[in-house]
Amino acid sequence: MKTSLFIITLIVLNTTALISEPLNALVANINSWWLIGFEIILISFYFINKTVKDLQSHCEIDCNNLKLYIIRGRKKCKSEHVLKPVK
Repeated sequence: MKTSLFIITLIVLNTTALISEPLNALVANINSWWLIGFEIILISFYFINKTVKDLQSHCEIDCNNLKLYIIRGRKKCKSEHVLKPVK
């Protein structure tokens, strides 16, 4: 959520810099295409971030009710360790 909020804040500030007249004097020396390009990059990062977080929340694996049964086969004894019956 922090990253999304940060990106949204940057988008709003960049849009404000593009649209508002009082800030026009501050960005007068900056080419407006750089700001438009930066805003497109910020919007695309926002959607990528949101998509990855949604995908991550949908792909969680719930292992709380997972029951594992381990079946062991018979152990094979080596012939030298097997006790022979006494006659």
